[in-house]
Amino acid sequence: ANLGGRTRWGADIAWLNLEGPISDKEMAQNPKDKSLVFNFSKETIEALKYLKITTVGLANNHTANQGAVGLEKTKNILEQAGIDANGDPNKIDGADVKHYKQGNTAVALVAVNTLSGVQGAEELIKQEKSQHNFVIILPHWGNEYQITHSGGQEKLARAWIAAGADLIIGSHPHVVQDAQVINGKLV
Repeated sequence: ANLGGRTRWGADIAWLNLEGPISDKEMAQNPKDKSLVFNFSKETIEALKYLKITTVGLANNHTANQGAVGLEKTKNILEQAGIDANGDPNKIDGADVKHYKQGNTAVALVAVNTLSGVQGAEELIKQEKSQHNFVIILPHWGNEYQITHSGGQEKLARAWIAAGADLIIGSHPHVVQDAQVINGKLV
């Protein structure tokens, strides 16, 4: 897709990890205490539009909290709102990669839920790189509330960079983790 000026906050792509499904109804805003099963109110779309979000990642451990029907409903709601979705909570598939072109720069956004496995990620990265894309990997990974990355995260990052990843931006730990540069690529 060509962005065509969809954002205005000085960014060409505004990506957000959407950590739960969106309902087509208004949802009670007082969920049960300590409930970790999410279902966002339909008003979420207005917030995403206000923030000028171009793309939301669905590759995480909560997007499927309302099952396959809730995930499909979320995808439909986003599409109707003109917000792209990428990634899948349960699999890694080239169909879930989002592509953007701005001038001579082609970007591929690859969202990966490492909590459900990473099989196929390296091959997908190689495929995207072979198309001369700037490949951004958006993994849902790491240990919650740990401000330092794990050895497993670093091992994955090294493999993905060797496969052709240009930038890795992670989510999931609920805190900002440390960053590092591996072979000249920011993680």
